[in-house]
Amino acid sequence: MQDKKTQILKVASEIFLEKGYENTNLLDITAKNGGSLATIYKLFSNKDELFCKAVEYCFEEKTQMLIKLSKDYNYNSLDEFLLVFSKEYYKVFYSDFNFKFFKLVSVAIYKNKDFQQKADEADKKILENTFANVLKKYLDIDEALCEKYAEMYISMLRGSNILDLFFATKLKLDEEQINKHISFVNSMFLKMIK
Repeated sequence: MQDKKTQILKVASEIFLEKGYENTNLLDITAKNGGSLATIYKLFSNKDELFCKAVEYCFEEKTQMLIKLSKDYNYNSLDEFLLVFSKEYYKVFYSDFNFKFFKLVSVAIYKNKDFQQKADEADKKILENTFANVLKKYLDIDEALCEKYAEMYISMLRGSNILDLFFATKLKLDEEQINKHISFVNSMFLKMIK
């Protein structure tokens, strides 16, 4: 049954991203998934719950991708990690998928006030399981400070570009501007923590 639930969440997230919350009908999901409404209602109490679980599913996929980045590679220095992480973060965070996803998250938060906490927990999970863990390898500081540094770095990396996710349909920076921004953020961050 877990595989069926995962399959429904995968299909639901694709359709919600494509059509938005309001324009998605549960029949759209069953048509693409090949299941039935009875199966959906057996696993989820209503469209709102399915929607929130589908957004959580997307969060988890994004989180796992960034966690993998910190665990599967050995870096020669913190500078090297920052460069690799920041470039990958930009690819994930400012992808076409993420622009649509971020707008869906906004709808999810509006529909379910508890969802903001889930979104914050997902971000914290990314920070604790990726960035903070790598910082611990290179800096002789306690875990709590590593997490604070991780939060600070991500805020610096996002900068004012976070507003693009709410109001634009794509990132307004070109690759050269992104590289300059990354270089500036990494340089400032390394000066601040040393």
